[in-house]
Amino acid sequence: MKKLDNKLETNQIKQTGNKRELIPFRDSSIEAIKKTNIDFKGKRFKEFKFDVSKGSSLKGLLLRFSFKTERKDFTMEVWCNSKKDYYSIGMFPRVRCKDVERICLDRVGPWSW
Repeated sequence: MKKLDNKLETNQIKQTGNKRELIPFRDSSIEAIKKTNIDFKGKRFKEFKFDVSKGSSLKGLLLRFSFKTERKDFTMEVWCNSKKDYYSIGMFPRVRCKDVERICLDRVGPWSW
């Protein structure tokens, strides 16, 4: 029987998921997003995560930016039974950051979406 290796790994762990760019949760940050300064990498959408605290009601909130229409939508990424689902909150600028905060705080949990 061989003894298991108990040395710590020093190499950085490679993430398997897609890295989403992190942006501040402000209207001005969303307005600054333009099609000309984004690399879509051949995809129809680019998703941005917001820089919010982990305990916030905004955890899982994304901004989805369309390459073709340049539409900016707030979406909520929710995990339930090991499956990811998305819920649309509204389109920017009709729905602003303050509106999103209110909408997310009014929801009790992902089951009420």
